[in-house]
Amino acid sequence: VELLEEMARRRQEGEPLWQIIGNADFYGYEIDIDRNVLCPRPETEELVHEALKVINEESSVLDLCTGSGCIAVVVAGKTGARVTASDISEKALDMARHNAQKHKLEDKIAFVKSDMFADIEGKFDVIISNPPYIPSADIDGLQREVKDFEPRTALDGGDDGLNYYRTIAKEAAAHLNEGGRIFLEVGIGQAQAVADMLTDFEVTTTKDMQGIER
Repeated sequence: VELLEEMARRRQEGEPLWQIIGNADFYGYEIDIDRNVLCPRPETEELVHEALKVINEESSVLDLCTGSGCIAVVVAGKTGARVTASDISEKALDMARHNAQKHKLEDKIAFVKSDMFADIEGKFDVIISNPPYIPSADIDGLQREVKDFEPRTALDGGDDGLNYYRTIAKEAAAHLNEGGRIFLEVGIGQAQAVADMLTDFEVTTTKDMQGIER
């Protein structure tokens, strides 16, 4: 009873339920989380669902801005592909490594500390990314579960929320094998702007469960 009362108190103060519990379900995998990583969202499950259509055991995959490692874990676990998971945050990478070990996938996933592509070596068949995409000025207006408890570095996409997509549009092609693909999650109202940046690619946008172009 005391434990439940403490959990209820924390929830009343705005702490997200999944942080209180310490894990969240993502595509059928239990992903441990803390305040150093975003809680996995259903929209990101949809991103993974699309990527899994083209990834197989022979694929090489880069999970850029891995956070909790949820994307890397599911891709490696579902397909057996070789995955490189990168993040600028060492604390996020620690959690991602933990999740890989939890699901016995540490031999399938390599972890790299990198500011976007800065320390990424080699080329990949698929690049997946759910980068920060909230405009800086909008963060303080988000629900308290997000703005007060989730890492700002995983939310803040710069003045218009598109900074990381500009980097991807400029540098991704150099890290893709011929015929390679990029899968990106974007924020509400950003799909066309991001598509317009990707001038070297044939672009398809997909609606999420709520009918929003993602």
